[in-house]
Amino acid sequence: MIVVDVNVLADYLIGDQTLKVNAAALASQYSAWIAPSIWRYELGNVLWKVFQFSSQPGIDIKQAFDSAEKLIEDTVEGLNWEEIPEVANSNALTYNNASYVWLAQTLTIPLYTRDKKILKNCPELARTY
Repeated sequence: MIVVDVNVLADYLIGDQTLKVNAAALASQYSAWIAPSIWRYELGNVLWKVFQFSSQPGIDIKQAFDSAEKLIEDTVEGLNWEEIPEVANSNALTYNNASYVWLAQTLTIPLYTRDKKILKNCPELARTY
């Protein structure tokens, strides 16, 4: 089981060919992906931007969300909203990114991301793909 951030999901769904292949390999290696509940809002924002600016014509937002829902085995709703700001402060992260880090720390499992700040500031948890 691993925590994935929205970068992993977006790469799997709409990334360039290399990113899609890397994310698919990660899905083959770890079938159980989990994420904090904010992933839906973040992915929605990414998909909307892609749709809005037509960098990938023909994107079907609903289909992309359906695919993402199948990838995420568990969406964690019970985040500790009091501890996340501490994680954000101690790691110089945004609140959203700290939510992924908090979840990985709490479950003591790796977090996969391409976010440079998370990778740099949380090397004990964060991995790239």
